[in-house]
Amino acid sequence: MRSFLQMGAAVIYASLSVLHAQDAPLPQPDAQDPAATPSPAPIAPPPQLIPPDILPPPDAAPEPPPPNLPSIPQLDEGFKIGPINQPAETRRLHAEWRKLRNRVENDPQVRTARVTAEKARTDLQKRKLLRRYYDILYAKMSALAEPGFRPYLNDRKKEALATLPQLRVRPETAPAPKKAP
Repeated sequence: MRSFLQMGAAVIYASLSVLHAQDAPLPQPDAQDPAATPSPAPIAPPPQLIPPDILPPPDAAPEPPPPNLPSIPQLDEGFKIGPINQPAETRRLHAEWRKLRNRVENDPQVRTARVTAEKARTDLQKRKLLRRYYDILYAKMSALAEPGFRPYLNDRKKEALATLPQLRVRPETAPAPKKAP
């Protein structure tokens, strides 16, 4: 019985709230007596959304640049990553040289020069052909290398060419003319 009373009270409360929601709307302030309304407030100007010109007008003389500013190449040098130590840099350059040499070794012109040098019959001929092979090899490698890597390539080429001369051999002399009898 008690739940029945509680349920009835809930239904009555809900119906009263619905009836209260359907009341007539209150009159708007504009519909009131015009003499009773206060005077309208002055309208404030809208906020400035676009900032004023920060740049000087085009006809004004440009300001001179501040002194002691580094140039773009100087700034670029500051951001380059340098070697941690000399052995690590040497190892990195050697690995890069090896990759480049492996790429160039498959070139037909380089391969032909190497095979020709290996088939030389005399020691002198082999040295001349190896010089030609190194010239071709390092020219191709230099064409593919980055500009910063070329000094290392030139050093390696000088090392390779330095092994070719035969140091302890008497120089060739022209045969002495024969004496007439």
